[in-house]
Amino acid sequence: MTWSVVFVAACLAGCSAQGETSPTSVDQPSVVDASAYAAVLTPFLPAPDGDERPVVWITQLGTEPISLSDQVDMIAELAATHDLRFVDDPDAAVDDQEGDLRDGGLLLGIGTIRHESPHTVRVEVYSHRRRVRAELLTMSVGDDGWRIDGREVVDPEDLVLDD
Repeated sequence: MTWSVVFVAACLAGCSAQGETSPTSVDQPSVVDASAYAAVLTPFLPAPDGDERPVVWITQLGTEPISLSDQVDMIAELAATHDLRFVDDPDAAVDDQEGDLRDGGLLLGIGTIRHESPHTVRVEVYSHRRRVRAELLTMSVGDDGWRIDGREVVDPEDLVLDD
């Protein structure tokens, strides 16, 4: 009788182990490209004024730069409505000691979008030396492309230019 109990227990254990499924794929990091960065820019872009396209200066926050091909694709994607200009140094967009921006533009500092979920990115908006705000965005990507799921106001760090 002992052997039959052991045999039945072994059979049941084998059946339950076969019924379990293991993950067949590993969560792959999402491709962060120009469309992801364009989605980041969209809520911060000034409204176009007639036929005039607003100037938007863009600088990288952090250590991983936006690739040149992504910069070109972002410019192409928004060329009809905005004049995007990339600068390595945010001071290059500032016109004078008062902190006004060249060509009446807006300066956006964009961090690196995390490749793994949650996809977060820091954005700082500089409209004048005394008007800098920052947000931490949480994003996701789906069949319709990249979208912003959450926004949190944070303290500015990088675009606070010295007086």
